[in-house]
Amino acid sequence: FKVEDIEFKSARESGIRGDLPVSTLNFKITNNSAYSYWQVGIHMILSTVNKIVAANYLALDQFVSGETRDIEMRWYESLPSVNNIEVLPEVDILDATVYMPVE
Repeated sequence: FKVEDIEFKSARESGIRGDLPVSTLNFKITNNSAYSYWQVGIHMILSTVNKIVAANYLALDQFVSGETRDIEMRWYESLPSVNNIEVLPEVDILDATVYMPVE
C-alpha cells in the first residue's frame, strides 16, 4: 500500500465549525498490490516528541487493486501539535478469505 499527501489540521486550522472542535487527518492510500481485498484495516497514530496524543482505526471495504482512496479521519476534540503521523495498513495475507475473486 502507498500512503501519501498526509496532512493533519488541528481544530483551529480545520475550519470545521460546530458545537465541538474538530481536528482532521487527511491522506491518500493506494492499493499497489496485485490483489483486491474484502477489507483493509488502517491504524492512524498521532504523536508529539514523546507521547501518543491520538489514535484511530478505519476499515476500508472492497479495496480493489490499483484503486486510490482519499481518506479523512476526524477527532471531535482539540488536539495538540503533532510531530509524527503513522498510517499503518493491515491485511492478514495468510488468510485466503481476505482476497476478492479475480474477475
